Amino acid sequence: MEAEETTADSYRFEVEVDADSTVSHAIVEERVYSQTIGITNLNYDQIMVWVRNEDLDADGRSQLERIAALKRQLTDNQVEQQLVDQRVNEFSQDQDRLRRNISTLRSVAGQQDKVMEYAERLASLEGRRVALRDKQSDLRRAAVTLQQQLNSLIETLRF
Repeated sequence: MEAEETTADSYRFEVEVDADSTVSHAIVEERVYSQTIGITNLNYDQIMVWVRNEDLDADGRSQLERIAALKRQLTDNQVEQQLVDQRVNEFSQDQDRLRRNISTLRSVAGQQDKVMEYAERLASLEGRRVALRDKQSDLRRAAVTLQQQLNSLIETLRF
């Protein structure tokens, strides 16, 4: 049954009633309720709060759990990238120090053995630094893939 009139705080229904009588008329009010939440900027723990929401259906919970898992993997990847970046910087600083030492010792007589030792250490550091650079590239590629998967899941999220 539709209301004949609506005001800011009332709905008026037309009901036929005989004179000197009273009629009860049950009205069921329904309100369409929609809630929108931005998932993109939430971290793993914030998403897990929503996963534990009892009002969330199984499909929505499953979708949010997959998003949370990808967010966790992306965070782990970023932490590992930072550690590798730090190691690469440390190796670069060590190499610079060794190069300065080699340059200084070349002009000192009788220091050829020390120069050779530093040159070997420099070559060893370079090999390790190249391996870390490869790992940096792999981590960055993995991060791009994870971000694309995450974006795809978020774009198709419906519950």
